[in-house]
Amino acid sequence: MSHFIMGLREVQGLNIETERFSNDPATGRETYGIYKLLDNVTPVGGQGVRS
Repeated sequence: MSHFIMGLREVQGLNIETERFSNDPATGRETYGIYKLLDNVTPVGGQGVRS
């Protein structure tokens, strides 16, 4: 997912904050992050995003 976030930040110029945490016992990951969209956005044409 992080590669999509990078594209939204760099190409689209959206303001997205990443909050980082350590030690998620549920998944065994040492670190993980939560993304927070800080800009207001409007869906375009009701279509989903295609990759």
